[in-house]
Amino acid sequence: MNHFISFVNSLKDGKIAPVYFFYGKEIFLIERAVNKLKEAMLNYTVSEFNVGILDGNDVPTGQILAQARTFPFMAQKRLLIVKNAFFFESAKKTQGNTLQSEQALIEYLDSPAPFTCLAFTMQNSPDKRKKIYKRLVKNGIAIDFKPLGRDDILKWLAFEARAEGKRLDVKAGNELLLRAGTSLKTLENELGKVISYIGSGDKITLKEVCAVVSGSLESNVFEMVDALGEGNYVGALKKTRELLLNKEPPQVILSLIARQFRLILAFNETPKGLSHQKEVEKRLKLHPYVARKIQAQSKNFTQEKCRYALKELLEIDIAVKSGRQDFYPAVETMAVHLASFTK
Repeated sequence: MNHFISFVNSLKDGKIAPVYFFYGKEIFLIERAVNKLKEAMLNYTVSEFNVGILDGNDVPTGQILAQARTFPFMAQKRLLIVKNAFFFESAKKTQGNTLQSEQALIEYLDSPAPFTCLAFTMQNSPDKRKKIYKRLVKNGIAIDFKPLGRDDILKWLAFEARAEGKRLDVKAGNELLLRAGTSLKTLENELGKVISYIGSGDKITLKEVCAVVSGSLESNVFEMVDALGEGNYVGALKKTRELLLNKEPPQVILSLIARQFRLILAFNETPKGLSHQKEVEKRLKLHPYVARKIQAQSKNFTQEKCRYALKELLEIDIAVKSGRQDFYPAVETMAVHLASFTK
């Protein structure tokens, strides 16, 4: 993620390398990097006439190099994007690529056209032992777009919000991730909705995210268990109905509710101390934000109440699978029982 931010910042400073290579599994960020480069290059061009896109699988190397060496039309620079740049892969995967073609590319990389920005993209990993890759890194910039972890996704969300003149609160970012999932495309869309919602406001808080972003399966289960812990069985049943309206399978809902109670039980059974939450995060492999939510929920559930809830959920699972009881009425009964549980 830091590489992407540095790349965007360098473009803002007007620093454009003669050659780029964007590769990796995070396709969304590769496309975003190409678009950012295109936006920056348009400052040098009259129109998109000087932007070319080729597919490495369809065109010969000679055509790529010919276009790279073609002068821009009534502009200072031109941008050439080459997708599926297979010639950076291992020799076993590039059997159709001749040594002459690869050598021609290496020669270009040694002395790239000063009026062309050449950008290669590829979803696979390159063979970093190859001469062509080493020469590109020497004279250009290569960025590995690996799938982002949770912390990097939060950093990316904050970066995107800042680009729109907004500040994303930490709790708001975590809640957005919990509700929308880890797809960057989905997160971009949901963040856009929140930004539109707050209008001229400059800060995105937990309140705005909850008001705009629909809850995911996991976040709805969190809210359902919250309601059960507060004795609000009406709110718990409302969340259950929402899950069913979203066509979530009853067995999946049950398993996630059971998982939630098991996490709360495990949290309560961990010896208390200054490092209690850290120990739980490590032991249960939870993100700190999720661990804090579990900690908050644990205040409303004793160990006895958690075990009672798990017992009820098991009975519901058996009753629904055997056809003795429908899912929603069974959950309704459980909610009433938990609301009145006092141990």
